[in-house]
Amino acid sequence: MSAGWYKGMPTVNDLSKGKYIVLGGTYYIITKDPISFKPLKGSSKVQLEIKNLKTGQVHIEVFNDGACVPTADLERRSLQYSYTDGTNYYFMDDLTFEEVVMSSDDVKNIADKLEDNMYVDILFDQYIPICVVLAD
Repeated sequence: MSAGWYKGMPTVNDLSKGKYIVLGGTYYIITKDPISFKPLKGSSKVQLEIKNLKTGQVHIEVFNDGACVPTADLERRSLQYSYTDGTNYYFMDDLTFEEVVMSSDDVKNIADKLEDNMYVDILFDQYIPICVVLAD
């Protein structure tokens, strides 16, 4: 069996720029297309440049060629920022009137840029809000 045999989990070779992955419970986006290389000793490797969705930090991860990498199928929804109570931030979906609550830790990288009634994009993983992105 190859390293990518596990049903539903792609190999590092299947990934491309813009895909979301989960490593150690943290969500990342791939910022550049993977680079394959062969070190002087050992098997082929694949290098990914990834960005942490919560902190914005970018770093390089190196995987063995063919290694399985868990991906995330994140949904991007536009919500309106309502208010903060100091501990949580509140957003509203204009279509469903659903209120989404996120902790200050989840929005700390953009909290100082939030203005009343501004629209932001929130990434969801199966209805769980992951991070806030300023709308373009």
